Amino acid sequence: MRGSAYRSLVRSTAFAHSFKVCYSIYILNSMIGSSKTGAEEKQKAGIDMYGYRGRYRGRRKNIKFIAGLSAALIAVLAAACLVYVKDFYRADETALEALSSDERITVEQLDRTVVFMPEEPVCGLIFYPGGKVEHTAYAPLMRELAEEGVLCVIPKMPGNLAVLNPDAAEGIANRYPEITEWYLGGHSLGGSMAAAFAADHAEDYKGLILLASYSVADL
Repeated sequence: MRGSAYRSLVRSTAFAHSFKVCYSIYILNSMIGSSKTGAEEKQKAGIDMYGYRGRYRGRRKNIKFIAGLSAALIAVLAAACLVYVKDFYRADETALEALSSDERITVEQLDRTVVFMPEEPVCGLIFYPGGKVEHTAYAPLMRELAEEGVLCVIPKMPGNLAVLNPDAAEGIANRYPEITEWYLGGHSLGGSMAAAFAADHAEDYKGLILLASYSVADL
């Protein structure tokens, strides 16, 4: 009887021990499975994160490429503009000779203007040079007018383009208060810009002289 009870107790204890071992293995497997699932999710998240980073890097590369291309285009356009403004019609020998003063005409080459001053001026003319034409190239014409009593002023335009300084005549007439009648004139592009200035200062000028040009303003 005692032996039978003892064997039953041993069996019960062994069963309990086996159950605990099996349960522990089950828990351990569950934990491992959870760990694998978490790792996979983290891995997927990592893939998504790196994928996002990849797309972000790709966008940055595109932005850099576009910025570089834009800078190159701007540089090319700037170089083309520089070549364009450097290629202009220069004053010839006749024009350079007309820049000399004599007993009748005083020629002043100032910083931004060339002035042809007669002995007794009767009126004044501010003449805008044509596009891509050196302002001193008009010296022979201005000298002939000065011999007829017209004080002539030729503004020097930036890049030899009057469109870059259409208000070049501003303040010139005030330098010669003894002259009461002033005219504006210009050749080609210079004439158009002179006309535009005259339209805004019609009360200050007696007339407008255009050579191979036209007005872009309503006069």
